[in-house]
Amino acid sequence: MLKKTSYNRRWSAPCLLAPIILFKALQLLLLLDGNAALVPEEKNLLESLRLEVNEPSWTGDPCGANISWIDCSDDFQHLTTLKLYNMNLSGPIPSEVAKFKDLKILLMQQNRLNGSIPDLSNITQLVNLDLNTNNLNGKILNTTRFTNLTRIVLNDNYFTGGIPADLFKLRTVQILYLGNNPLGGSLPDMSELTSIDQFSLFNISINGTIPELIQNMTQAKQI
Repeated sequence: MLKKTSYNRRWSAPCLLAPIILFKALQLLLLLDGNAALVPEEKNLLESLRLEVNEPSWTGDPCGANISWIDCSDDFQHLTTLKLYNMNLSGPIPSEVAKFKDLKILLMQQNRLNGSIPDLSNITQLVNLDLNTNNLNGKILNTTRFTNLTRIVLNDNYFTGGIPADLFKLRTVQILYLGNNPLGGSLPDMSELTSIDQFSLFNISINGTIPELIQNMTQAKQI
């Protein structure tokens, strides 16, 4: 029995690695294919964004250039992730960000960004939005068209006005941080936040009583 167990362990790791190696090989073949490259429109947008954030240039197709602050789709044709966090960026959020229609992850936290959040309604596949610890102001963005959002982190900014009711109608949201913003008004109905796991309303001036849903939400981590 010991020999049999040892034999299985010996070969289990290579067997698990085989699909990964195959996947990487397929990705390489796609990259070598002339059609497997970031579409021209997005490539131009990315170049414009690179100049705005003062990042080094690249050689060849950006999706195959190991750029640390982006990720692309498996076919290398679309940008899916922007990781522009903790880069000492200032000024408004670049308008190019809102034009990557396949973007799923937008991370721009811990910068010195100011102004309001641009219209992101074209990025309907967005899953993860993190803009915490900036100097952003104005109203919180309208989230009506974001049916896939699971993580919204907007704490430690200067957003004003009330908490939009549509924000609390996103059944997919698991993490919602709004704390340390000069928000006010009444807390919207939270009954549709059925997937919520973590939320923060710390240091927000809310009128009225805390909804019963929050008081009874034993599975959620209240921060």
